[in-house]
Amino acid sequence: MKLEIKRSKWLRGRYGSRLLNDEGEMCCLGFLCKTYGLDDSSIRNVTIPRNIVNVESSKLPAWLLLPAWLFAETKHGDALNSVEGLVNTNDASYDQMNEQAREADIIMKMACQGIEVTFVD
Repeated sequence: MKLEIKRSKWLRGRYGSRLLNDEGEMCCLGFLCKTYGLDDSSIRNVTIPRNIVNVESSKLPAWLLLPAWLFAETKHGDALNSVEGLVNTNDASYDQMNEQAREADIIMKMACQGIEVTFVD
C-alpha cells in the first residue's frame, strides 16, 4: 500500500494530535485511515484508530486496532512499530525530534507494515 502525507495538512510536533482536527489537519495515522477509505466524520477528533466507534473501523487492518502490549505478541512486529510508536513519533515536540528524523522514523515504522510512505508539499 502507498501512503501520501501532505506536509501542509500534517498535524505533528504537538502532544495530543487527532486523526483529523477541526482545522482539517491530520496526524500520520489520520492520513492512513483516509487511505483505507474512512470518511472525515469517522475520524474527526478521534485520537487513535482503535477509538473509532462505528463500523468504519472494520476497514482497518488488525495492527491499527491493537494496543502496544498485545501488538508486541503478534506477527505484526514489536511495540515500537505499533500505533503508539507512530503516535510518539508524530507527536514528539520539535525539541525532541526534527522533521527529517520524524519523517524517516514514520517511513520506517510504516514499512514494517508493508506501507510505502511519501511526504509531499
